[in-house]
Amino acid sequence: MGGGGASVNGSGGGGGYGKDIFVVVPDTQYIIIVGAGGLGNDLIPQVNGGNGGTSSFGLLISATGGLGGGIAPGVSVGGISIAAINVSGGFGGYSGAGALGGMGGNGGSGGIGYLNGISFPAVIRNGMFPGGGGASSGDGAAGGDGAQGRVIVWW
Repeated sequence: MGGGGASVNGSGGGGGYGKDIFVVVPDTQYIIIVGAGGLGNDLIPQVNGGNGGTSSFGLLISATGGLGGGIAPGVSVGGISIAAINVSGGFGGYSGAGALGGMGGNGGSGGIGYLNGISFPAVIRNGMFPGGGGASSGDGAAGGDGAQGRVIVWW
């Protein structure tokens, strides 16, 4: 759900969050999809981090994943939801500005890749559940993975 980080420069954006109340039809089956986190790139070849997947409950509501971090300078956009309550995912940071991954809407924080000249281990580069973006390493190591999404249903 959170975007994956690139090996250098861009961290992944956080996944979006949506909440709403719906009238459902008894005995109707609704397909629930939990979006996967985008994978951080593995350096060979040096490519952008993967985009986070979309989480949804049937056709009633969905929230998109954050975009993967880019190897070119810039920030990656967080995911969105069209719902009564909508929180967009945070923007992914640029390694020149600390390589902080984007915060997922209403949830997980982004990973930390490279800050004040310190390169953090791979596990810290990964986004936090739910929906945090993966950080860029900032030093050419593999970028962190974005965290998976979450779907909660109350009835």
